[in-house]
Amino acid sequence: MSKILDMPFEKSKVGISVISPVTYRQQVRNLILAHVRNNKLRPGDKLPSLREMGKKYGVSIGTINKAIQELEQDGLLVSKPQVGVFVGENAFERNESNKDSVVLKKHSTVLFLTTYSEVPDSINNLDNFWDNLISFVMRQVASEGYTVAHFPVHENELDVLKSVPQFVLDHECLFGIIYQGRNLSQIASLEKVGVPVIYAHCMWSSEISIPRVCIDAKRVGYDAVKYLYKKNYRRIGFIGCMEKNVGIIDALKYEGYAQAFAELGLDPRAEYCWPCLPRYQPAAKITNLMLDSLVNIPEAFVAANDYVAMGLIDTLNRRGIKCPENIAVIGCDDIELASRFTPPLTTFGFDHKEFSEKLFKMLVKRTNNPKSAAENEFITTRLIERTSA
Repeated sequence: MSKILDMPFEKSKVGISVISPVTYRQQVRNLILAHVRNNKLRPGDKLPSLREMGKKYGVSIGTINKAIQELEQDGLLVSKPQVGVFVGENAFERNESNKDSVVLKKHSTVLFLTTYSEVPDSINNLDNFWDNLISFVMRQVASEGYTVAHFPVHENELDVLKSVPQFVLDHECLFGIIYQGRNLSQIASLEKVGVPVIYAHCMWSSEISIPRVCIDAKRVGYDAVKYLYKKNYRRIGFIGCMEKNVGIIDALKYEGYAQAFAELGLDPRAEYCWPCLPRYQPAAKITNLMLDSLVNIPEAFVAANDYVAMGLIDTLNRRGIKCPENIAVIGCDDIELASRFTPPLTTFGFDHKEFSEKLFKMLVKRTNNPKSAAENEFITTRLIERTSA
């Protein structure tokens, strides 16, 4: 017989985080899964109503509904019209030694760890670039018949597994780990688990031997300069981080930028390279500082990412320098805001589905042959031409 559980969904207690890169929908999905894994919900149990969950979570009914729809598509929940939503009878196997417990299927789980930081820059939290990529990865893993155990962790937390329940780390159910982050120090705790680990979008030094899938960041900077050169721009600047120990992804884009300059015989003038962290506000700040000190500014800019491009363009506009009339700008990442920005941003994007498929294929390959040499899979980016350049 089905039952309605009094699920402890108060927002302050369940970990709905406003600073996590994960959407509320995905956080709700993960929390429902956690209740199943902890035996608070079992096959056949009925969930509270959408209104009840929305009120206790502190999120909209639409958000709850989307999370439930995803779990239904994955076969974990079942909706019965006019009755309610139930945990699927076949979603998990019952432990033969204990008929009252629910356990994960053997080697059925992929642990997906994503990192976040408290970024004091509101515009950087308006877009869903990472949410979309995370969602694609989770859907890809689920489509292969695996359960996704997704846990956001702070980027400065050295023990990234501290908040992961022990039963998830049990070798009998854990297939492998996918990690997305930028803290090299977190590798040590991951390698202790004893299962394959694949690193997503981790642009550390190529000398570090880890299996990873990432964009070809150096090619982005290179192609951006070549594109602007073909459009007859010669004074081309770069804005972003240029030091690998601060921002490796940006630094690789700068390397590509410098390589293209060398091939084209252009002079990479130091005053045209503006260093800043990869966010909107630092880009706006350095733009103001450089405009106050330079007589001549570049005709075009390669920006390390779309947030940096937006900070640059907004500040230029406030100083009476219009884009693209007076200066051209190219970004990178193709965040959702890029197409709605004024002017719509020319940028580089990549196929999230291809990225997710390569991640899972690499995980399977490492599982079948754990001692194989670490590989680097690079995802090719594509130029999305709009009106900013």
